[in-house]
Amino acid sequence: MNKEESFIDFALCKDIIKAHKAGVFSDMGVEGEEEDRYVSALKRRMRAFDEKSVFVAIRTFVKYQRETVIRTLEYIQKEGE
Repeated sequence: MNKEESFIDFALCKDIIKAHKAGVFSDMGVEGEEEDRYVSALKRRMRAFDEKSVFVAIRTFVKYQRETVIRTLEYIQKEGE
């Protein structure tokens, strides 16, 4: 894999589609291989967050996307994650 190629997390991409169908978010936005690479890379970057980074991210998500956070938590609980 070189700089131009990025690993695609197909399980994540499938879960995004399921979450969209479940109403977690209303707009799928951009779709395609480039977007799949973007969300896969985003997941990898977020895995490296330390506790302070997680706090900042969650606080910001709750402040600006509270309803999406709530729907996401409900979706994860329903899916058994």
